[in-house]
Amino acid sequence: MTLTAEPRAAEAAPPKRPRQPLRHRLAERGVDWTLLWILPAVAIIAALFVYPFLYGLSISFQPLRGDDPLSNYTDFFGDEYQRSSIWMTLRLAVPVALLSVVAAAPLAFRMRRDFRGRQMITLVVLLPLTFGSVLIAQGMAQVFSTTGWVNLLLGAVGIPEQQFIYNYTGTFIATLLVSIPFAFVMLMGFFGGIDRSIEDAAATLGAGRAARFWRIVMPLATPGLVTAFTLCLVEAFAVFPSAILVGQPDNATHVLTLPIYQAASQRSDYPAAAAIAMVNDGARAADPRRADAPAQPALPRPVDGGQGMTAAAVRTHGTHRERPTLTAVVTWVAAGCFVLVVLGVLASVLVQSFAVTWRGGWWPDGLTPTWYARAWTATGLQNALVNTFQAGALVVLVCLAAGVPAGYLLARRQFPGRSVVMLLMLLPIILPPMTYAVQLAALMYRVGLGGTMTAVVLVNLVPTLPLVVLIMVPFVEQIPPSVESAARVFGADNLRLFTRVLIPLLLPGMLAAGILVLVRTLGAFELTFFVSSAQTQTLVVALFGAISDPGGVPISLTAAMAVTYMLVAVLGLAISLRHITPSQAIRQRRR
Repeated sequence: MTLTAEPRAAEAAPPKRPRQPLRHRLAERGVDWTLLWILPAVAIIAALFVYPFLYGLSISFQPLRGDDPLSNYTDFFGDEYQRSSIWMTLRLAVPVALLSVVAAAPLAFRMRRDFRGRQMITLVVLLPLTFGSVLIAQGMAQVFSTTGWVNLLLGAVGIPEQQFIYNYTGTFIATLLVSIPFAFVMLMGFFGGIDRSIEDAAATLGAGRAARFWRIVMPLATPGLVTAFTLCLVEAFAVFPSAILVGQPDNATHVLTLPIYQAASQRSDYPAAAAIAMVNDGARAADPRRADAPAQPALPRPVDGGQGMTAAAVRTHGTHRERPTLTAVVTWVAAGCFVLVVLGVLASVLVQSFAVTWRGGWWPDGLTPTWYARAWTATGLQNALVNTFQAGALVVLVCLAAGVPAGYLLARRQFPGRSVVMLLMLLPIILPPMTYAVQLAALMYRVGLGGTMTAVVLVNLVPTLPLVVLIMVPFVEQIPPSVESAARVFGADNLRLFTRVLIPLLLPGMLAAGILVLVRTLGAFELTFFVSSAQTQTLVVALFGAISDPGGVPISLTAAMAVTYMLVAVLGLAISLRHITPSQAIRQRRR
């Protein structure tokens, strides 16, 4: 009997999983209707930053005279005087960037500790960055003149009179005074992100103070130092007002921004200006480190919410006070000298606003408050002040309306293209306004908006809207997601969740962001300068015109208006620092 094996029954195939609807599949990847909240911010940056850059690139190959598309570039590189501006810019920017990092790093390192007066020191150091180079140059004209306070001090100790302004030195000092606070803000975030418990553990194992600094702090901070140097170099490449007001624009300080200014404002040759701007951008692209690269490797998060010391470290070192080192003494002495120079420059503007005449010396010939009364009655300056606050208010409203929802989505959602959106929001802050000012101005005049208040508001949205977005992201992350989940359980839809729950919790961040936007708009010069007219110019543009034209508005009158701006800016900066610290913003930007 032959046995035959019966064929095995085929295994039953598992039932196919029903295909989910497209809406559900997109929702799993973070794509739903709430992403429309980010659309206004992306559209504004794309229309006012990306498109103008591409437009400027295209018109740079469309010369006003001739048919050669490369004539704008060949004319620039063929002119030895214009070509030398590249070397002039490098000769100024590289030393400024290097010295800024060297000067700011020790102070930023010391500011990791929480001590009395820390917030006040931060406020004073950030003043030049808030006021901008125009106001700094106005104060330097008196402090560093041949009969100014600095030369009077040097003469008192027997040092001969020095020429500090209207040459390379004047532009170098003015650029350095603004660049050091910029590096300080960056490095506060980088040093603040280093968990001090790592150093405490090394100290427990016997590492000395020098060994902890060179073996632990410096390796972790080196990427941040390189990034700060690169960004300071980029900022110094865009030096413009100080090269004219306290420099020698025809010779020693004929930097790259001056041919751009001459082509756009004096000859109305926007294609040539765009070509030179592209050369300027190309010079920046040769930086040794990309500004959008990761600034620092991920570090352990401090357990105390940012102060960087663990509870054990506090117990170990809380009662021990280390003796000040020579490095600490030198750091605080250098910081004190910087603060004295800044306060001296600002004090000279204040004294000038009351001066009847001031021909040099320690004090003016007489004092009078009438300049403030004239400032309000002078039509041009009063109009400039009204334009300044009108533009500032409109920019704040638009930035908050578009930036807060975008910041919320970037903090809460992971969706396709999120990194691209973050980069799009980061570039207008990293790149100096002079990088895209000419292209944006050319577009505004092309569409018929040049010289209008609408153009002033639109161009100032480019650097301020991303600022609001990046500030709001860490504030949203501080709100527990369980709060939103509880609101949804009780029936709140997206609109009610945002208006009834999130907005009240985000008010401190919105206040800080709004004030920082207002302060930045008040001091915005390059963008406003290229698109405004005599009827729509802001205060900082009016100050530049008055300082650069000695036969125009009396300097004491512009000083009175500058003091008004200074008071508003200081108040806004002080309020903002109570709600958001530079280290918090930079740590979020680094992530």
